[in-house]
Amino acid sequence: MISDPIIQRAMDLKLAEDFKALVDLVPKTISRAQRALIERRANEIEKEKGEASAVRFRIQNLFSSKMELRPAPRHLVQPRWTRPATSVHRATIDYIERTWEKLARLTPAKTSSSLIPLPFPVMIPGARFQEAYYWDSYFAVHALVGMGRGALVRGQIENFVFMIDNYGLVPNGNRDYYRSRSQPPVLAKMINDYLKLTDGAKISEANREWLANRILPSVIKDYREFWMNPATRLDPVTGLNRHFDAENVPRPERHAADNEAALGKTYRDVRAEAESGKDFTVAFEGEATQFAPVLLNSILYRTERDIAEMLRTVGRSNEARYYDQAADRRRDTMNRLMRDPATGIYYDYHLSENRRSPVVTADTFAPLWADLINGKSAELTAKSALAKLEKAGGIMSSEAQTGKQWDAPYVWAPHVMFAVEGLRKNGLLEDANRVANNWVATVDRVHARTGVILEKYDAVRADAPIETGDKYVTQQGFLWSNGVYVWLVRDVLGERLITLDR
Repeated sequence: MISDPIIQRAMDLKLAEDFKALVDLVPKTISRAQRALIERRANEIEKEKGEASAVRFRIQNLFSSKMELRPAPRHLVQPRWTRPATSVHRATIDYIERTWEKLARLTPAKTSSSLIPLPFPVMIPGARFQEAYYWDSYFAVHALVGMGRGALVRGQIENFVFMIDNYGLVPNGNRDYYRSRSQPPVLAKMINDYLKLTDGAKISEANREWLANRILPSVIKDYREFWMNPATRLDPVTGLNRHFDAENVPRPERHAADNEAALGKTYRDVRAEAESGKDFTVAFEGEATQFAPVLLNSILYRTERDIAEMLRTVGRSNEARYYDQAADRRRDTMNRLMRDPATGIYYDYHLSENRRSPVVTADTFAPLWADLINGKSAELTAKSALAKLEKAGGIMSSEAQTGKQWDAPYVWAPHVMFAVEGLRKNGLLEDANRVANNWVATVDRVHARTGVILEKYDAVRADAPIETGDKYVTQQGFLWSNGVYVWLVRDVLGERLITLDR
């Protein structure tokens, strides 16, 4: 999916540490005469200094590293909120409020790079990630709506629907090279949360019409045609879902040091693991296309329930039964194949070998978050998972320490949200508040020392991660950390934000 041979040759020669910096370059607008001069000089350089120098010269003169993204409207992103001066969270909240301006961006109507133009402002994670990512966007929903920025959330929903209508999926991110895969399908949950946070128990007539005519057709299309396709992501034997990718070649956005052949049994497996959002973890054993993940199937269970609820909201109750029945089947299959009855822990399931992964991951909190189980069964799952994964700085991604970034000792904002919300839904408030307080304290501590918020943290040390193993350098920004932090402080721990003019 790389169309420019100069970019491809730069990757072949490993002229950048991060290949994403190459595939995101923007071609310069130059005349034919200028291009001819550059090519003539490049040929001279190749004779004098070799091919690598010539390719570097072409890259420098034919491309720009300046991103095509533009600032979002000021009224959507200007700082509005803070905490009292005595609050331990004041500095972090102030940083987050300043950061929205960097993370909310506009794409131009037409682009000349790999960037896919979108009709509404996008929310980017930050740092090397200068495009909107699908599941990342969900974790800022509660924070943005709660801080009066619901227009940004509605815009993300509209952008995702636009991509389903035009490309047949919500890509991993809005780049051409991501169009062969998606990410965990949180769109239906995002819509339902947005409507409830915006309208409360009774949806407005305008939003009911928007839901019925604009949104639901695309959400149903995405579910039925993309995710439930037995040739790609649906296992017809179990009825569970797996990750996949239309391409079976190395990822263009990889790091130069990445050994794609070592990260997965096939290039498609590597890409499928990237689609999972968890790139990478030992739990998939390098065979992501062969596993039905707990997280993906929990989210699809929630998708089925949310579609059913939205259909009833717009008066289509007969159709809603189909999705409720699909959710019932998925729940029963997950509990039979993925859940250990002795501990309640859910494990990713190897479809061709009919066995569970031996690795406990924080995804086991996702069924609690998705309302897939409750009562004593949920309490058993929660207590077993906490005993395995809870540390001083939050919930470890898995119990295995492998050097991969979605394993021990790392904690990620999505797992914190799944754990805290799952615990809260099942009445385990003391556990939920402890996990929330510990992760928030870690974010505050690192921010006080470094002045930034990170995409992940070290759960064991309750600090910034130490960089070793199979991963890119931890990024600053960072959309989902910002979103989950605000949600925890404001909605879980109950610390009221105040307006800046007070």
